[in-house]
Amino acid sequence: MGLMLYKIAMIFTVVRNFEQGNHKQTLYCNDEDFISALAIIKTCMIHSYLVFDFIPASNNLFNSQKKAHLYDTLPDEFERKEGLEIALKVGIAQRTYDRFLVDCVTNELLEHYAQGLYRKPKKPESGEQVLKQVEA
Repeated sequence: MGLMLYKIAMIFTVVRNFEQGNHKQTLYCNDEDFISALAIIKTCMIHSYLVFDFIPASNNLFNSQKKAHLYDTLPDEFERKEGLEIALKVGIAQRTYDRFLVDCVTNELLEHYAQGLYRKPKKPESGEQVLKQVEA
């Protein structure tokens, strides 16, 4: 993002100097050019974070379509027993399902919040949370 900021600021500087009739060999970026470029980059970063949230996780846990389908089919909150029934329906054995749960918890794709109870983590619902992270 730093290189993009530099390039945009330089374009603003060249355009501003050209419009003012300044054809000097050496040009300098002023605060207005830099602040305008920085505003564009901040917006691009926020949009990048939002788009990234929509991209499905590329993870070795889903090395088969069955596991990916299982994860998508699991409700947001479920008991182990309920998930096992779904796993058996999609053709995943009990031991594979148990390892899958452990791997999902380890990789933070599921939260194990009580004995036999799991839930999928919540994603940010708006760009406000992302904006707070970027501005921090």
